[in-house]
Amino acid sequence: AIPIVSIIAALTILPVLLYFLGATLDRVRLIPKRILERREAEENMWVRLARWIQRRPVAFAAGTTTLLLILAAPVLALDLGPGSNKGIPQDLEGIQGLNVISDAVGDGALAPTAIVIDTGRPGGADSGAVQDAVERLETGLRADPEVAAVNFVYTGGPQYVDPSRRYVHMDVTGKSEYGAPAALEFVDRLRGDIVPAAGFPRNADVYAGGGPPSGVDFLDLTYGAFPWLVLGVLVLTYILLLRAFRSLLLPLKAIILNLLSISAAYGVLVVFFKWGGADAVGLISFDQIEGWIPVFVFAMVFGLSMDY
Repeated sequence: AIPIVSIIAALTILPVLLYFLGATLDRVRLIPKRILERREAEENMWVRLARWIQRRPVAFAAGTTTLLLILAAPVLALDLGPGSNKGIPQDLEGIQGLNVISDAVGDGALAPTAIVIDTGRPGGADSGAVQDAVERLETGLRADPEVAAVNFVYTGGPQYVDPSRRYVHMDVTGKSEYGAPAALEFVDRLRGDIVPAAGFPRNADVYAGGGPPSGVDFLDLTYGAFPWLVLGVLVLTYILLLRAFRSLLLPLKAIILNLLSISAAYGVLVVFFKWGGADAVGLISFDQIEGWIPVFVFAMVFGLSMDY
């Protein structure tokens, strides 16, 4: 909606405003006209820089490309996460209160993993095969090094087995906060090893949600689509610049430079927030970069570069 409104405004109200205000705006000068005329007549710094670069194009291209590649190299250490309370300034009152709770019940208790077993039919929870599988699942969970507690009792009421006896629910409290690498690795073990090892009947489905699984799913969904988004943007950009410049090479050069600059931005992001640069300016260093930030940076940096 924002681009549509912007286009409509640019095609309608903006020309009218310029028509009525143009003469007035022309009379407003931040720099006296005589100084501007003198600067235009002289060779200013930008003109000299442009000519200097044009005399040594290969050297400047090699140097700037090397610099961008060096800045981009730390992107190999980029560690994405779904977010963490540890990455928020710890002197905020809300975070201090949350830390009091975390200290009392454990980091993992604030956003536990919820496991729901759909047995496929009413009364399915009373099946011997299902009960045996649930028992094996509970045993496997308790043996995992990341699990602090498993909250489940077959006869504990509707919060564990619903009144129709079709659905079984258990809560798993981890030792680490929901966005921590250890919690995310637990989700992989849960879905890849622990649940399959429980041996549920074929008609039963096991779902894992809650804190850590939702973080893993967010990252998987986002970065499953992100490469295709980037590819689509690059293809459309190439077509647009091909039409504008009537050249096969210039659009390709622009795309390569954009990718280099975005990669350098990601690399600086790692250096600044993961390797301690943020501490020097009073911000918080953290091992993980929140998963939405690289997508946001791509949109901003690419969008700004295309403006020029």
